[in-house]
This record gives sequence, structure tokens and C-alpha cells, in this order.
Amino acid sequence: MKVNPNEVYDFIVVGGGTTGAIVAYRLSEDFKVLLLEAGGDPNPLQSIPGIAGVFLNSPQLDWRYLTTSQKHSCLSLKDQVR
Repeated sequence: MKVNPNEVYDFIVVGGGTTGAIVAYRLSEDFKVLLLEAGGDPNPLQSIPGIAGVFLNSPQLDWRYLTTSQKHSCLSLKDQVR
């Protein structure tokens, strides 16, 4: 979706995760809201269940964040993909 650079918004919400989407939705009841999310247009193949696994290690879709070992974390996992 293209955004008009001349458009004026009351609020800009960065991140369309669970909380960001809810905040944007509730604000939009009374205000003009722009919700920004990372990424580009989805690949049409992502909607095919048998092929979706191919995209799991794709740098376009997976930022490959790793966990950091912590003394008091559950099982003290290290270098696990989140």
C-alpha cells in the first residue's frame, strides 16, 4: 500500500503486532491513524501451506533474532531462534 506524503495523521503507530494493531484500531475510532509495519508486499506463494516452509529462513521474512542465555531464564537456552 502506498502512503500519500501529503496526508495528515493525528497518530502514527509503529509496529502492527498485537498491541500496535489494537492501539491503532482504537485510536482510529476518533482520529486519523497511520499504522506502519516492516516488510514489503507478501509473496503469493506464502499462502500455499505446502510451500510456506520454504520461506522460514528467508531474510525477507525472518530477521533471525537469537536468544541470549540468561541465568534465570527457562532452560537457559542460548542462540535459539525466536
